[in-house]
This record gives sequence, structure tokens and C-alpha cells, in this order.
Amino acid sequence: METEEWIRSRIEAILANDARNHAEVRRVASAEGIAAAEGSGEERNLYQRVINTYRNAIADVNRRFEENVWFLSGFYRILESIKEEGDFQETCLRIVDCVLQEFGAEYCALVVYSDLKQDPPCLCVEGVQETEKYISVHSRPLLAGSEEFGQVLRSIVEEEPAGAAINDVYVDERFQAIDFPSVIRSLVCLPITLHNRTIGCLVLAHSIPCHFNSDHARILRILTGLLANVRRLTSASPAEPESALSARPRPEPVDEGVLSVVLMDFETPGPGGKYVRLDRESILLIRRWIAPDLTGRECALFYGEKSLLLMLPGTPADALFSRIHDFHRAFLDWKREQSEKWQAVRMNIGYSTCRADEDLLQTLHAASAVMHADPEEQSA
Repeated sequence: METEEWIRSRIEAILANDARNHAEVRRVASAEGIAAAEGSGEERNLYQRVINTYRNAIADVNRRFEENVWFLSGFYRILESIKEEGDFQETCLRIVDCVLQEFGAEYCALVVYSDLKQDPPCLCVEGVQETEKYISVHSRPLLAGSEEFGQVLRSIVEEEPAGAAINDVYVDERFQAIDFPSVIRSLVCLPITLHNRTIGCLVLAHSIPCHFNSDHARILRILTGLLANVRRLTSASPAEPESALSARPRPEPVDEGVLSVVLMDFETPGPGGKYVRLDRESILLIRRWIAPDLTGRECALFYGEKSLLLMLPGTPADALFSRIHDFHRAFLDWKREQSEKWQAVRMNIGYSTCRADEDLLQTLHAASAVMHADPEEQSA
């Protein structure tokens, strides 16, 4: 309808302007006693202007139609990727992975809160795609390495129930105090609403200003509605029996040309309630607990002083989600066996996949930058 109105208004403007010009020519000619000539050149010019208006309008309609078909195809692929059985965290991982592939975003964050007024979130999935793709799962009050960024996004979803598209964060006063990474220049932020209560948000960002438009927002609102329903269903469903979790089949490596890496770190409440990194001895105990879930040539190594790096040769990206589910389940099993003081320990996971012709070192640097965005926390 917007395009139709634009076509009509443009043609009406052309015709009205042409009529005024002819009327003025006839008035001047009549005043001077000269017969006004009807020029065929002017008629041809008017005809070309009308035709060009139609062509431009049709080209715009075709472009938007192709773009919307692409969006819907991407949305279908997202639905296909999450229709298999899995917990809410695995669903969120798959959605962020698909959004980075299908919607042209260079950064995507999916945040779910138990209480929008409090930190930290109960689940945060962040994905970055520049030269390589890296996705992390954590419960920190940080988005893109900034606590202020998360606070601004919370205020946006509280104040704007329909969500917001920011053409350029550099000229928006709300973001002036934030040091953004290169992948965030334009963004769209949409609330996830359940039972008339905002429980989180979905954020897409790109390094180019004005990258997102109203069509992006429309499709993504459908996705946030789907997320809210998935959250409701997974929260209402009974917990999966431990025996069923243990019996879950593990995918065998199927692609010898890839290496998947999973980076884990662990946090526990420290002085003043701020979370600090778990000590090396405790991480070693967790490593021993996770070891039985490793198969074949897979191994778990220390990365730095207080992180675990899992090397999964031959595991492709689409098989990583269920492997992460296994490792998360093993971590929860470890917590159940510990004393009460360990029950507040939480695990953050990041992962990426590197092919044989790509630089593993670059992938590890990207992983470390995403997982340890806060320098103070890294040194804690």
C-alpha cells in the first residue's frame, strides 16, 4: 500500500505540474496574441517521466518482494532448526546461529531475564560473525562486553513495547557512553513478552548504519513471539529424567575437515556478591567430571589459567548443539554432587567451528575476546 500511494502521488504530481506549465504557456501566449503550440516533445517527455516512475516503483516492489521472500525463507530455516526436541538453551543457541546466517546480522544477542529489573540475566546467548562466527552462552550482566549496553537495551524494551530500530548508535544520545565493538553501528531491539510481561529481548546489529528496516522488525517480531511460547512450554514441562539425559545419543564426528572448539569458564559469587572466576583446582574437578562425555579424539585442556578448552575434531557446527547439551548436563550433574556452597557456581560456554583452511589461532583469539570481554573479570 505504501508503494501504491507513492506511485499515485508521483504520477499526480507530474500531471498536475504539467497541466500548470501548459496553462501558464497558454496564458502568456494569449496575452501576447500568439497561438500556443502543442509540442509533441513535451508530451514525449511527460510520457517518459510517467514510465520511469512506474519502472522505479515496480523495481522497488520487486526488491522488497525478493527481500521478504528471503526473510520468510530464513524464518522457515529457523523453524526447521529448532523443531527437534531440545531444552530452551539449545533452542536459543540454534536461533542465534540461524539469525547470523539468515538475516545478515553481524551481532546477535538473545537475553532472557527472570526479573527485568535485576542482574544478571538467567540466560544470555551472544553471537558475532565477522571473519569467523563465534557464539557464547553466559549469565553475565554484559552485552558486547558492556554492562551499560545491556541497561540501555532493557530500558528500550520497557519503554517501547513494539521494539525499536536504531539507524546509528553513534548519533543516539542513549548510547553515547558506550564503547561499541566494530560489529555494532545500526541495530534493532525487540522485546520478548510472555503473559503481558517482558521477559527479555532479541537484538540484531550490523556495522553499517541504517542496515535494518521495518521488514526486518516485522519478521523478527514473529520470532520473538515464538521464543516466548517456547519459553512457556519448556518452563511448564517437567524436567527431563536424569536417565534419559544420560542415554541421549552423542553424534559421532562426521566431517574430518573441521575442528570445533568449546571454551568454558566458571564463576562463583565473590565478595560483595560480584561473580569471580572459579579457581584452577575446582575447574580441574569439573574437567574430570566432564571427561567421560568426551569421545574419540576429543579432549579438554586448560586455556589460560581459569578456562577449559574442549577440542572436538570432526564435529561440524550443526552437531555442536547436542554436544553442548551433554557438557551442560555433565556440569549440572557435578553441581548436584557438591555441597551447598557450590550450588551458586555457573558455567559460561562459547563455541566456534574452524575448517582446515582457516586460522585456528584467530578463532581462539575471537573466542577469548567474547568470553572475557571484561578485563577485570578476566584477571579475577
